[in-house]
Amino acid sequence: MLRNRGSAAGKLTSVVAVALAALTLPTAAQPASPERTADLRVTATAAPASVRVGIAFNYTFTIRNLGPAPARATALALNVPAGVLVESVVASAGTCSARSCSLGTMRLRAVRTVRITGKSAAVGLFSVSARVSSPTRDSRLLNNRATATVKVAGDDSVRGSGTRPIFNGTAPVYVEVDAISGPNGEEPSGTFATRYPTYELRGRVVCLTVAGQRASVGGIVEQSSEPSFAVGSGVLFAFTDAGEPGAGVDSQISYLNASDPGACPIPLQEISTEIRLTDGNFVVHDEQP
Repeated sequence: MLRNRGSAAGKLTSVVAVALAALTLPTAAQPASPERTADLRVTATAAPASVRVGIAFNYTFTIRNLGPAPARATALALNVPAGVLVESVVASAGTCSARSCSLGTMRLRAVRTVRITGKSAAVGLFSVSARVSSPTRDSRLLNNRATATVKVAGDDSVRGSGTRPIFNGTAPVYVEVDAISGPNGEEPSGTFATRYPTYELRGRVVCLTVAGQRASVGGIVEQSSEPSFAVGSGVLFAFTDAGEPGAGVDSQISYLNASDPGACPIPLQEISTEIRLTDGNFVVHDEQP
């Protein structure tokens, strides 16, 4: 009797194939994908860097995402000292309060700016710092903080009144000056008045130079009863504050009928004549810039 050997061999092949298919072969572990990170950076500037009391100034913070990943829910926290009166906080994109800003998602190379406008009624150095953050992992944290500083200074000033003899006589001349400017002579303002025995001048201050106890004041005549001091002409006063009235030279008052009333500021070394007051006093204040 003949047997079908081919059929038996076929069955054996099928069994082996099924057995191999049932085997689970180990596979090599795949490396995990690296977490994508952002790189937020903030820089700061202040302008102007030096101001007078009561004058507005700005702090500007610039935030950048150096990537590569987008920085989600970017926030800027602000640390403002008590001496700064904040008038506004404005972001180029997003929303701000007096102490923080929400800047939204910052994509690769995105830039935001935040500007704080304020002023101070006190003298001193005022620094505002900021820190930028995001829930997205940041690859560098050292560039997440920045600080800007403004110096607030007081005013230079000359204030007072008194009488002194005329250069070529003994008749008293009354002088009254109230002049003020920034510590570098900026934004001068004020008034002056003089009364001679026969005429009177009044006007406004247009420049002020202060160095220690000495000061010079330039003015424009606005009222005059003397033709030689026409309205619009320039007048120069110079003062030396020696402390208490009568202690040394309290006032040096030189009239230079300036043809150019805009020739300010006046170098103090150009004035040398010193005439003591017979009464009264002028106080010179030099606010160091």
